[in-house]
Amino acid sequence: MGNPASPDEPDPEFADLKASLGSVSQQEPGLVTYAGILVNGNTRAAALRELKQTSIRVGVLPESFTWEDVAAVELALQLRPDKRREYSYINRLLAMEEQASLGRAAEAIARDFHMQEKTFHQERWILGVIRDMIERSKTVDGVQLRLVDFEGHQENLKELHRTYRNADSSDKAEQIKENRIVAILLDFAKTRTRLVDDKFQEKYLVPAVSAVQTIAAPVPAISGNIPGLTIAPPPEPQTLARARAFTDLVLKAKAVENAAGLPETAIGAARDQVTELRKGLRRALDAAERDDRLRKSQQTAAEHLDDACAAINQTISDLAKARSTQSLDEDSFDDAVLRLRASLARLAQQASRGLAEPGDGVAWLRSMAGGTSR
Repeated sequence: MGNPASPDEPDPEFADLKASLGSVSQQEPGLVTYAGILVNGNTRAAALRELKQTSIRVGVLPESFTWEDVAAVELALQLRPDKRREYSYINRLLAMEEQASLGRAAEAIARDFHMQEKTFHQERWILGVIRDMIERSKTVDGVQLRLVDFEGHQENLKELHRTYRNADSSDKAEQIKENRIVAILLDFAKTRTRLVDDKFQEKYLVPAVSAVQTIAAPVPAISGNIPGLTIAPPPEPQTLARARAFTDLVLKAKAVENAAGLPETAIGAARDQVTELRKGLRRALDAAERDDRLRKSQQTAAEHLDDACAAINQTISDLAKARSTQSLDEDSFDDAVLRLRASLARLAQQASRGLAEPGDGVAWLRSMAGGTSR
């Protein structure tokens, strides 16, 4: 009955199903085991109870069916193109986990879920990260985040996986993961969280968020050597230890904020803490976005010049062909060269602004534009 992304709120799709069942009755049967356990049609059953109906139409599985058979049938029904209600994202992850726990091959599971095998492995990685974050969110009061708290972050988590895989090193990958999880938990959009790279923490986050500045994240002492070797593993970088500590702070604050049954003073304090952390992270992201825009504008100018070079090189080839066939329109070509000269003069003027000591390229451009102007 509840919204998958927020179980305390009613699900509009449930309301639509209930209205349909009230007007045209049940069209599709549910499914029960031989012992009477409902394995498909739970949403319909809940809607029929709301409508004060005392029965539900079902198909009964054979007595010989094992739980593996039941799971396979349930999955096949849920993934039918004409299914009434989509799996929520988290339920989809759990369904794949259940299939993997039955010993099925990744290729077969991916085929059932209509996805590539690499996507299946991506989804398994994401669920592992979510479970790790839930475990780390546990507070002394025993509250922790729930799977449903990650329901609306599908695209953000998928992009996190792609960035994690493409990182230069495992330490950088872990730091990016920690920092991006914070941005995801604080509900920043994908276009913002992708600004978080391996330099984001020290360059933007630390100056903007006082909570990060005051974190003293001790590097755990490592005892013993690597089995079979006479050396100890290297300690975890301080920047990564700080990232983990800050992520844990946010995880616990979000767990208390979303908890039920705690004193309102505790929930209110956690809510205020989350608000302050979000403001600080927004400042860090704003600074990163400004630098990113500046960097892109600088790259765009150079890229446009590269395009112009390619066009001039093509013009050289075209000019040679036109001369060989005596098809060159000399007046049009001369006019185009004059327009090029004017453009180069404006480019030289713009490029030399604010440069006390221009590089070789800009110096040449200035001399060329000045020497050819009349």
